[in-house]
Amino acid sequence: MIIVGAHYLPFMFLYGMWQYGILAAALIGGGTAIGLLMPGIFSTGGWITSVVLLMFATVIRLTRAEE
Repeated sequence: MIIVGAHYLPFMFLYGMWQYGILAAALIGGGTAIGLLMPGIFSTGGWITSVVLLMFATVIRLTRAEE
């Protein structure tokens, strides 16, 4: 999650969308929390990442459709 979150940081500047900063912070923070609180459960990070990315895609799609 941390690597995927860090991957989205440059998009904030490339596309000029502050929403990517929120996505990156959520993924990096979530990955850190899972690593500290549940280090023995590996698949939890993948499931949470997929849910966060799907929610983000839905929000971006809805906000871009209004423009």
